[in-house]
Amino acid sequence: MKKILYLIFFIVLLAFGAVYYIYTLANTKSLLFSENSKSIEIKEPIPFSELGAFLEKNKLIANKYNVNLLIKIKQLDKLTLTEGRITLKKDWTNNQLVNQLKLMRNQKKIVSLIFGSVKNLESLAGKIAPFIALDSTALINVFNDSEIQKKYGFNQDTFLTFFIPNTYDIYFNISAEGFIEKMAKEYKKFWNAERIEKAKTIKTFPIRNYNSSFYCLRRTKSKI
Repeated sequence: MKKILYLIFFIVLLAFGAVYYIYTLANTKSLLFSENSKSIEIKEPIPFSELGAFLEKNKLIANKYNVNLLIKIKQLDKLTLTEGRITLKKDWTNNQLVNQLKLMRNQKKIVSLIFGSVKNLESLAGKIAPFIALDSTALINVFNDSEIQKKYGFNQDTFLTFFIPNTYDIYFNISAEGFIEKMAKEYKKFWNAERIEKAKTIKTFPIRNYNSSFYCLRRTKSKI
């Protein structure tokens, strides 16, 4: 009888120890970066079973096994994190980290598109293509489409000024036409009433200091 009681006590003790270990593990903060948050690009799908290794490789956590164990316990190892950009917060515990990654797994693929000043539309397409699913040829074909240029009040000589150098959050799998629509909204946002009034004072509508080497001028009102 005593042996049975000892065995039961031992099993309960082990169970309690396991629960306490998992609780402690789940509520431990493991993210290593010093900023309040950090955004990272997911360039290809990552199985949840490999997330611990991915985070460790990118020096975001010190120990992949803790994250992998939680993923296994939560039975999430068959899920996949899709491409795009995710933002991690410094104060997340391991449990919060895994839960948030689960919520972000089917995210729309958003990337940060960055382009500066370029000399022609071909160079612009080459700058943009590495960030999104479209290749430079598809972009160039749209950029050189006279009907699209005309739709927004531009022509072949002025269409480069339609693209305001900046950093934009954009869908990774955006269509070429969708990209043009996005840029149209950004162009309209950039040329607000204040900038337009300033442009009118020098009798150009609008004037753009597109890069350090030249100014691009348009005197016809854009349709966007």
